[in-house]
Amino acid sequence: MRVKSSVIKPAMVSAFCLAALGVPQPAWSNQWTDMFMSLLVPAAGTSSSDPITLRESQITNRIIENINANKLSTAETQNLKAQLDRVKSMELNYRANGQLGPIEYASLNAELSKVETNLNQLLGTSGGGGNTYGGGTTYGGTVTANIGDIDGTFNDLKQRITRNLSSGRLTIEEAQSLKNEYDHAWNDKNQFKNNDGVITASEADNLNQSLDALKRNLANNSRDVQAWPGIDGQQAAETKRLEDGIASGRITRREYDQLKTESDRIANFEATARGNGLQLAETITLATDLKNFSQQVSRSLNNGNVAGDFNPSGWFNGQQTELSRNIDNYLATGRITRAEAEDLRADCRRLEQLYASYRGDGNLTPNEIDVLKKGYESIGAELKEKVDSVTPVAVQYPEIDSKQKALRRRIDEGSARGTIKSSDVQKLNASLSWIASVEAAFRQSGGNLERSEAERIIGDLDRLSTKIDRSASNPVQDLLRRKNGLQAKIDSNVASGKISGRSARNLRRELNAISYSVQNLNPNRAVPSDVVVHITADMDRLNTMITSSLSYGGSGYHRGGWNNQR
Repeated sequence: MRVKSSVIKPAMVSAFCLAALGVPQPAWSNQWTDMFMSLLVPAAGTSSSDPITLRESQITNRIIENINANKLSTAETQNLKAQLDRVKSMELNYRANGQLGPIEYASLNAELSKVETNLNQLLGTSGGGGNTYGGGTTYGGTVTANIGDIDGTFNDLKQRITRNLSSGRLTIEEAQSLKNEYDHAWNDKNQFKNNDGVITASEADNLNQSLDALKRNLANNSRDVQAWPGIDGQQAAETKRLEDGIASGRITRREYDQLKTESDRIANFEATARGNGLQLAETITLATDLKNFSQQVSRSLNNGNVAGDFNPSGWFNGQQTELSRNIDNYLATGRITRAEAEDLRADCRRLEQLYASYRGDGNLTPNEIDVLKKGYESIGAELKEKVDSVTPVAVQYPEIDSKQKALRRRIDEGSARGTIKSSDVQKLNASLSWIASVEAAFRQSGGNLERSEAERIIGDLDRLSTKIDRSASNPVQDLLRRKNGLQAKIDSNVASGKISGRSARNLRRELNAISYSVQNLNPNRAVPSDVVVHITADMDRLNTMITSSLSYGGSGYHRGGWNNQR
């Protein structure tokens, strides 16, 4: 199995450095380091930058380094290996089932925190008189740090405070107090160095006394059992409380969305912080945010259990869900219109806003609960009234049959008069038949039409009426438009000199005769087709005469000779 060199490198370098310093390595260390190195390989399909994989690698590398430094016994190493194997098994099972969500991440982080806590305890208690961390710093008694390794002492104490707070062995208040001590000592060190660039023996002694006091306070405040679930344990607990709350109805959907947003923000902050190595200030911030978040969840859960056994949140969510479902169903089946549905939904939203306002002070009074109940009863009664008011379409929409008959009559009359082309007559009749078939299909479901079905049929009939208007032509109007066109043609060519005065008089006599025939027609009555054909033929002949009278090649020239310009 191939392991990335960049992952193994810290352990190898650590082992090399210890060997160079003459620290004896136990004979069994190579065997155990090889076993732990196999845990550094990410799960199949998982990036080495995955938060769980990254944290497993960090803990594994720490164990390898301490094995090589002879700081862990065989029994202690076996115990840590068994713990990590269990976490790895959980992770592989989650990933295989595609269930690595927020709860699973929190559970894995909680288990890894237990491993880390166990490792810290082993390193802090092994060796009887205390664990030597190199450079002469012994944590079994005083801090006796020399000037050369004092920064390392500061760093190690800071990491121990961070780990104990993260694992729950320190409370937020205790960690903050220890951080204040740490910051004070750190500022003293920087001040000593700023004076002349070096730390004198007396200044080092002062720092050692401060660090001794910090170490004692850290030991006195740190517990063997958790004072709180720790960073990962608290996240897992709050995630479960949140999911249980929305499932039971004790937390409203709006509250859940708001709390989930805050939970995701905290998780993202933690992931970013861990990516660069979790620092003390970041850990305090995380712990504080989780404490505040836990209080928010508790307030939402408590709001769902007031007024005796009555659960306002569960009842409210149930009412919202039932009303929304009924509105959607009645709209889909045409029992209410879209406008009515929107009005009802708006009423529901206003009631939801009122509910949120009532919950703003963290409590619901019996009077407020009564107002909410009456509000939903009113909306439900209005919905029922609208649904019950729907009557059979034969009573509510008698115009459907009358519209169909009127359209059929208009198509037949247009066909008989010749005002609608035969091809258009066929298309219009086909459209009318299709609308009738749609109505018949709707009626098969129960004999009556729903309101939405009736409105659809009426809309189709109105659109067909518009098509008939566009298809039908009035022969009298058509003849008038053509007569006016011939008049304009004569006048324009006379003005341009292309038609002589004599030809113009002859053409106008012919046009006057045609105009007389058209004026005698009644535009509101059917015009016999033979009359239309006769007048159309006269107009065709006049148009030919106009064309024959035109002059070409210059003023006064006429096809076949010069026009008489008299």
